[in-house]
Amino acid sequence: MRIDLIGLSSMHGTPADWPAPYEVRLPAAARFKREMDARRLTREVESLYLNGPAAGAGVTFAVRQNIAIVPALIARELVTTSISMEVA
Repeated sequence: MRIDLIGLSSMHGTPADWPAPYEVRLPAAARFKREMDARRLTREVESLYLNGPAAGAGVTFAVRQNIAIVPALIARELVTTSISMEVA
C-alpha cells in the first residue's frame, strides 16, 4: 500500500493561529494478489468518500491490472512550460 501526503497547507498557507496541517490531499493506492481483496478495499473507501470530509472528490473504485506506475518528482528547472491556443 502506498499513501502520499500532497499539498500540505498549499492552498491557504499555515498562519500561526491555524492548527497544522490546515488542509492536505491524501492519495492512496494498493496492490493485491487477489481481486477479491482489492474489491473489499474499494467498499471501505466508498464509506469514507460518502461520510468523510467535504469536497473529497477524485475517488476511483475501479479494480484493474496494473503493469507499472512510478510517481516521481523532478526539479522545476528541468521542466519547460508552454501554452498554446488554437482558434477554430
